[in-house]
Amino acid sequence: MSAKGIYNQIRLVFILVAGGLTMFALLALYFVGQHGAFMTLSVSDAIILKTVLLLLALVGIPSSYMFQNRIIKNSISDQDVIVKLLKYRRVFFIKIMTLEGLMLMSLLCFLATAQYSYMSVFGILGVVYLLNYPRKETILTDLQIEEDVFSDHNQL
Repeated sequence: MSAKGIYNQIRLVFILVAGGLTMFALLALYFVGQHGAFMTLSVSDAIILKTVLLLLALVGIPSSYMFQNRIIKNSISDQDVIVKLLKYRRVFFIKIMTLEGLMLMSLLCFLATAQYSYMSVFGILGVVYLLNYPRKETILTDLQIEEDVFSDHNQL
């Protein structure tokens, strides 16, 4: 597989996940607008649910960044560009799947309770997700590789 192919895979998965989350959010907004919440929680249960979601976000996001930075730092010493890109792809997918899981959890909480504060958490996580768009320049800088690596002649 070429370096350009690996980069296209990373971008494609990122865009597909973003599209799926957007569709699910729109469906959740429609469903809650038409039918309301499908369960009621006591005040203490609602506070616990919000606290758990926020704690998971506060722990999950930094830990995925630290994991990515640690793997990338160790892969800089690798000689092969393709190996570096494959490692980058793996840790990047872990990072965006962490964000996706938190976003899905906030959407499910919104569907369950119809409280729009969960949609605001979804929106904040969505901004964090979009800020992680895989740009070529970022990948080149993180992995310390040359700019011509994404040309078609670099094959595995």
